[in-house]
Amino acid sequence: ATANYIYASMFIARTSVEIDGLVFENTSASDSGDDVRCGIWNSTAVNYPNAVVVQTGEVALDGSADVRVGAVADTTLAAGIYWIGLCTNATVAVSMSAFGNRWHNSSYGNPLWSGGVPSAALGPCYYQAHTYGSLPTANPTWYTKGPLMGIQVK
Repeated sequence: ATANYIYASMFIARTSVEIDGLVFENTSASDSGDDVRCGIWNSTAVNYPNAVVVQTGEVALDGSADVRVGAVADTTLAAGIYWIGLCTNATVAVSMSAFGNRWHNSSYGNPLWSGGVPSAALGPCYYQAHTYGSLPTANPTWYTKGPLMGIQVK
């Protein structure tokens, strides 16, 4: 993940769930002293990422490759489509996936296509330039790869 960019992937909550953390994997032992912020965005009516639902504070990397959990305020996600992502203050190694045109089959249909994205070459991911700090409302550029992230269920 390059510094000062938000990278996010689609996240589908199939049922209402209460969370208290966002999870990612730092895959390098050479990122000591670097920081990451994670967040979840809701979706517009046409499934584009929109407003921040919840975000972590800084998650400090300590020089060991490991799964990290950034704490968030207890938050209930209703069933639906969300976007989960991160922003870093330096270039750091995190687990990412090049989704390409491998669409996720879901009971929500093909969310990006129904959202108006004209190309099947894009996966359910986006990025946007953002100076490291508190996460903003999404203003995405569709992208073919995104972070492999998860939630910590309370």
